Parts: sequence; C-alpha cells; structure tokens
Amino acid sequence: MKRARILIALAALLLTSATPAEQTERNSQNEQSHFSSEQDVLPVSRPLAPPEEVMKSLRGDPLVLDTSRSCRKSANVSAEEIPASWFIASAIHLDGPNEEDLVILPKNQCMNGANTGPFWIARKESMGYAVILSTGGNDLLILRSEHKGHSDVQVLTHLADKVTTVTFEFDGQNYKRRSATTRAAD
Repeated sequence: MKRARILIALAALLLTSATPAEQTERNSQNEQSHFSSEQDVLPVSRPLAPPEEVMKSLRGDPLVLDTSRSCRKSANVSAEEIPASWFIASAIHLDGPNEEDLVILPKNQCMNGANTGPFWIARKESMGYAVILSTGGNDLLILRSEHKGHSDVQVLTHLADKVTTVTFEFDGQNYKRRSATTRAAD
C-alpha cells in the first residue's frame, strides 16, 4: 500500500511539474510543491515554525479545533493555547515572487489519521495572516495552473482501493473547491 502511494504521488508530481523555464518564473526559490501527511515518506524540505500571527488564525480554524481535540485533551491545553510546536510550515509563493504564503501541516502526529492529515495554507495580509485553505488528505500539490494570480492546489486522498483528487482554485479571497474525481487505485 505504501509503495503504491509513493508511485501515485510521484506520478502526480511528474504530471504537475513545470519545465525549467516555468519553474524559474513561478518558483525561483526551488520551493517544495508536494507535501505529504506522511512526513516520514516525504518530509518538509525547508521547515519553519509558524509565526504567532499564523497561530492566531489557526487557533480559530474549525479543522484545527477538530483535529487537535485529542491532543489538547491529553496535553490539558485550551484552543487558545495550542502551541506553534504542534505544526510545521513551509514558505511558498502562490502569487509570484513578491509575496510569501505558508503551507502548514501538523507536526504533532496525534492530529493525523491513519495515513491522512490536515493541510492549511495561510496568506500574509495587512493585519496578519489569513487561512485561505483548510483541508485534509494524503498529499497536497501546488500546481502550475492558476486562478486570480494564485497557483491552483490539488489534494489527493487514498482510501482503500480508491484515490480522490480535489482541485482548488483561488477566488480572490480563499481557495474554493473546483472539481473532484475518484478513481480506482493502481
């Protein structure tokens, strides 16, 4: 199963990878564009601690509140006290080289499912950071295609004998679900 997941993830990465010229234009920092809830399979290549501004937004996010419930209970921590050490972030540029967004994953494994986990994307705004995507799955891919200047995002979820692919596009404020397909796993 794990080998099949790796092969599917590599195939998806090849299908979404850019030519060298496109990579230079959209991704001059050689930043990571494929993230996995199974960080032992695909670790975050340039890990960052989420800034406190991001944590303020995350602490109010329904997916954070849901996935951190058992962690908070065992650590005796309120939602307002969720520590940044429970998360790992990676800087990405969804809207060109002049802005910096963050992909955020749980570092605390009690927030993940058996082989799935939550993903968040936060965008820096004038008053701090806003969570512009809050979703879950096995893998999150930053695509070359874009809407309203921001790269599209794809989330793959592998359940039993099926793979569901959900594509999100930016609507000017947040990422919205554009399409979803389910197919048999290879």
